[in-house]
Amino acid sequence: MKYIKLFEKFINEEIVYGLKKINSNDSNIFFNLFNSDPLKLREFIQSELNLQNLKFIAGGSIGLAFSWKDKVLKFTTDLGEKRGVEKMIELSGDSKLPGFAKYFWIKEVSLPEKNFKKFVFNATAEEELKIKKQRELKSKTRETTLTTDEILKRKSSDKIRKAYIICMEKIKVLDERDKEIAHFIFLLTKHKYLIPENNSINKLKSLIDWIKSEEEEYREEDFLNREFDKVSIFSTFNKGITKKSMFSDDVETRKKYEKMWSEISTNYFINFSIKILNIYEYGNKLGIPTSDIHENNLGYRDNELVAFDCM
Repeated sequence: MKYIKLFEKFINEEIVYGLKKINSNDSNIFFNLFNSDPLKLREFIQSELNLQNLKFIAGGSIGLAFSWKDKVLKFTTDLGEKRGVEKMIELSGDSKLPGFAKYFWIKEVSLPEKNFKKFVFNATAEEELKIKKQRELKSKTRETTLTTDEILKRKSSDKIRKAYIICMEKIKVLDERDKEIAHFIFLLTKHKYLIPENNSINKLKSLIDWIKSEEEEYREEDFLNREFDKVSIFSTFNKGITKKSMFSDDVETRKKYEKMWSEISTNYFINFSIKILNIYEYGNKLGIPTSDIHENNLGYRDNELVAFDCM
């Protein structure tokens, strides 16, 4: 296919391990396709890639990620993600995009005939609703979204026959402090209180000042004028931004997060937040989906903050 680059030089090795860490009770689409059997999954991976020291890292609702040398391999059945990765490879060429992880190649593979089956998503109603909302949000901003015909075909299909193997650079994930800030910025951007293309320094200063204050509710002028105090941002049970919705009403949990935020300097919060907003802004300019750039899809390439898995 057009975007696969030098795939052949990565083959002719073996061993896949760490699969015991995959919880058979988790509702992961790719793992479920192999009847949640690590041995069947290992057999498939080795037959397709035959890579050495392929170590399981983590799995979300759809795909599985493995560490391999200085790279990460992701296995997914998401056609939209495949198209997003192809676009990232096309945009970056032989270089690296500022603010975004480098994708090297993507390979389409056929699932073993014995694995063809209708996928049954064994999840709670709450999990299904969450995933549905995530997909709807992605579809609203994604240029690589499926066509109406493709969506209908997917819904009517009894079998998942294709999978995609994605090779990307390995990124150092955020620590707990940076994840907390990134989650905060993600929600305020999602609700459009913070707009990446605008100068947000004054709002960021207002936010961190409030967090470090004794005030329970955030009441910045623009925030109130645009009636964000009537919107559920951090909690479905609390409107606006409050210490309760940010830190929890559990005493010990609140103490933990209050202490964490008290140790974050104003300058660090503003500078780190601006880096995130710059990634959103640059992604929007390039047509890269940014709606899924949250704390778990951000990390470091050396000292540079970058986004990954945002398609």
